[in-house]
Amino acid sequence: MGMDDIASRYDRGCVILFKKTDPILFPVYEKIEAMNRRAVVLWAFEVIKEPAAYLLGRYSNRWPINEAIETCRSWSQGIVKMSEARRYILGLHSFAGKLEDKADRALVRAVAQALSAIHVKDHAIGFCMYELTSIIFQEGFDAGLSLVPERIIYYVKKQEEAEKKEKEEAFNWAPFLLNG
Repeated sequence: MGMDDIASRYDRGCVILFKKTDPILFPVYEKIEAMNRRAVVLWAFEVIKEPAAYLLGRYSNRWPINEAIETCRSWSQGIVKMSEARRYILGLHSFAGKLEDKADRALVRAVAQALSAIHVKDHAIGFCMYELTSIIFQEGFDAGLSLVPERIIYYVKKQEEAEKKEKEEAFNWAPFLLNG
């Protein structure tokens, strides 16, 4: 699982504890590479629900998290342009940088990475990297690390569900998402 690398990053005080090349992330990354962009987008919108609800409860008066998500959803449907969605995504990253709580900082960045996957599907792995980092910062190293394998299983399950949903249900996709 590359626990030594993760432990070393934690001990060095790194802001992100996982890399996409870490063996524990391989099943998720491999699946992202195999998925089409629309399925990745559906997966991203699904996996951010829980973190977004948590963040909304903590910071609703400081940053419009729901507006960011809905603007990006509109972008995926071709209703708004990338520039508007990008402003919200960059705003999330900026907001994260101002937070004192390392776990919340990583979680906000996880949401931003998931929303960025609309444009480049490889950003989806960034969601996992940041969310898992958030879990470890929130729970402490040993307790958080013990939750990682279960979370990986959750990501893969949600990927499979997103692939099925993309094939079986009709969505209004932006033209740039129709080819791939």
